[in-house]
Amino acid sequence: MAKEGVQLTQHYVQQVCTPTRAALMSGRYPIHTGMQHDVIYPGHPWGLPLDETIVPQVLREYNYTTHAVGKWHLGMHRYSFTPVNRGFDDFFGYYLGSQNYDTHVNGGGYDLRKNYRNHHGVLVDEVRRDLDGQYSTELYADHVIKLLHTIKRKEKEDPKPFFIYMAFQNVHAPHMVPQHYIDKYSSHI
Repeated sequence: MAKEGVQLTQHYVQQVCTPTRAALMSGRYPIHTGMQHDVIYPGHPWGLPLDETIVPQVLREYNYTTHAVGKWHLGMHRYSFTPVNRGFDDFFGYYLGSQNYDTHVNGGGYDLRKNYRNHHGVLVDEVRRDLDGQYSTELYADHVIKLLHTIKRKEKEDPKPFFIYMAFQNVHAPHMVPQHYIDKYSSHI
């Protein structure tokens, strides 16, 4: 699949995640988007400026379906800053910068959701409390696998190129792992 698509082979990262994510999505250095300073903390009223065109917006002009899974962290203080309003057809993940991998809580707030537009074009924001207690890395991987199966099934009647933005939270604190991995690998540590 990668051989037939676009492979990003050169990209610079910034000192923390939000500026790096902003650069990847906009194709611009964070100094040019105002995203160079720090991460977006819960409750902070800012994000990647809405006048910045980002990857999924461009790809949708070329008839791509666009999907975001995992960490967003480019703004959430207004719905206009969230993935489905920034060019993604759907989103499954969390808006903030970090969270507990099992409880999906950050700073006392639950943040695991699925966003999409219904057949009337209305934004649906499902807070997925039913997934409390399930390890996020496995949830995101399972979601992408299901998404790929859905894309393949739909390809027969309506073939379209697709873009999946997948952002695991594994590099961020709190560092957590399910007990079955600890049991399996503890003798190797």
